[in-house]
Amino acid sequence: MNSRFHRFIHENYIWLAIIVAVCAIIIVLFIAKDDRRQDYIITSIAGGGGLIYFFQKQKLEECKLFGDYFFRFNQEYLKQTEKLDRVFEKTKNEPADFLLSPEDLLTLHNYFDLCSEEFFFWNLGRIHVDAWMAWRKGIKHYLTSPRILREFRTQMTEGSYYGLTEDKLDS
Repeated sequence: MNSRFHRFIHENYIWLAIIVAVCAIIIVLFIAKDDRRQDYIITSIAGGGGLIYFFQKQKLEECKLFGDYFFRFNQEYLKQTEKLDRVFEKTKNEPADFLLSPEDLLTLHNYFDLCSEEFFFWNLGRIHVDAWMAWRKGIKHYLTSPRILREFRTQMTEGSYYGLTEDKLDS
């Protein structure tokens, strides 16, 4: 589901359910026979209540899912942060063609994998926009190193990172 549409639905679900119920009631008033109107109106109200319950339940499930993602991504980042910071410190004042060890390259690739997963789930609307903005800010920090930026660009052109690109970090 488009993440903007998804967010719109979840931010406005009560109003949307009320609008659906009111529209149903208006249709009932014009179409239904007098002796059945009351039944249809009660059914319309119950349907609106059912929609509200459905969206609240879905929102709760998505909050739980976000919590799981948030915890997993942060745990994984914490495992990598020491090595990643070491690579950053080593390269931040070096040129883009600075030679990295295989271990340093693996550290960067693992970080890029994690960033692309976060991006993928944000793009699906499963990661809250504030969490993605904070993550994006962290990525941009590491990309201030010319060598890390070069490796990021090289990896992103291979297309194996769920559509994450430098442009997507700026938009």
